[in-house]
This record gives sequence, structure tokens and C-alpha cells, in this order.
Amino acid sequence: MTESMKSQDDLSIPLIVDFDGTMQLSDLTLEGLLWVLTTRPWLLVKLIWLHITQGRAAMKLTLEQMAEKYDWVPVLPWEERVLERIAQEKARGRTVVVVTGSTTKLVKRAITDKGLDYEVVGTENAAINLTGPRKAAALVERWGVKKFDYIGNSTDDLHVWKEGRYALVIGNNKKVRAGATQLGNVIWELDTPRRKALRLLRIRK
Repeated sequence: MTESMKSQDDLSIPLIVDFDGTMQLSDLTLEGLLWVLTTRPWLLVKLIWLHITQGRAAMKLTLEQMAEKYDWVPVLPWEERVLERIAQEKARGRTVVVVTGSTTKLVKRAITDKGLDYEVVGTENAAINLTGPRKAAALVERWGVKKFDYIGNSTDDLHVWKEGRYALVIGNNKKVRAGATQLGNVIWELDTPRRKALRLLRIRK
């Protein structure tokens, strides 16, 4: 882990946290699809059809409904160092908000099961998958340009870091790190474990 700490004494600046690949190292949608495949495979056809005909956001929202109906809570590979960092910031009095492309209710379900309590803003509209430029626009609309710090891990997050004050970068992706470095606002970098090609399925029974 490498850290380059700059002053973050302005507690009025919220800390915005990505979920997939940042707070936890998996992808919640993929975890959900694997859960459906192994427990109710006949529903997978519906999800695939929704993805093709209505888009990824519509599929995610239907998956969220299935999780609520069958009481599925994902067991996720949490990145404890990120959780520790955001807990420290919250303890200092900063507003911490989880903003994610995954659906709001399913992420809230996961973090509540983990014993965490943060506001969650996620995909709620079948027409809008809250990632990349759409996430950046939503954050700017709520807080303003350069009025938030953001922890993320993917190339989609470059759009968000461009609009934010400081970038906190998770993971080992060279393209992501190079892109963030070019923006000139990186204050924290965290290496994460290399992911195996085949991930283990974690299901809460």
C-alpha cells in the first residue's frame, strides 16, 4: 500500500465511495447471476432477455427483486482496508456516501449485513445505469465540481475523478492508475490481491 496524504481538513467535502471492486472486490451483479444460476437457473433466461432487450440497469433491478423475494444476502470479499479508511473519515465527521452502479436496495442489504451504516445511492431507474459519466454527472449535480472526494477502482471512475477534488485509487490496474495520475489529484493508492480467473461462489444460505 502506498499513501500520499494531503490535507483533508475540510470536513464539509463528502467522501464518495464506489462499491464493486472498491468496498468489496467482487462484482455484485455477477455474484447475483451466479446465485441465480446455481439455485434457480430457470430465472436466468429472464435476466438475460432483459439485458438484451432493456439494458443492464433493467436486469440489475429485476435481480434485486429476486434477491428480496428469495431473501438472498451476498457473501462478499470485503476490502477491509477501505472499510477502515472510510470508517476513520466518518468518525472525523465527514459525510460518507456509497454511490454505485449496483442497485440501491441490494447494496444496502449487503452493507447492513456487514454491520455498516452508510447512505447508498445506486441504480434505481431501468433507463440509467449509474456508472461512468452518469455517476459523475449525478455527483456534480448534488455536490458540485471539485466538491467531493472519490474512492474507486475502474476506468469508469476516471470520469468521476475528473470532476472531483481528490482521487483515492484502489487496485492494480495500470491503465486506471495512469489515467488517474494524469488528472493530478491522486492522494491515496491501495494495492489489492490479484484475483483468480475463476472466483469462488459465496452464497448466504
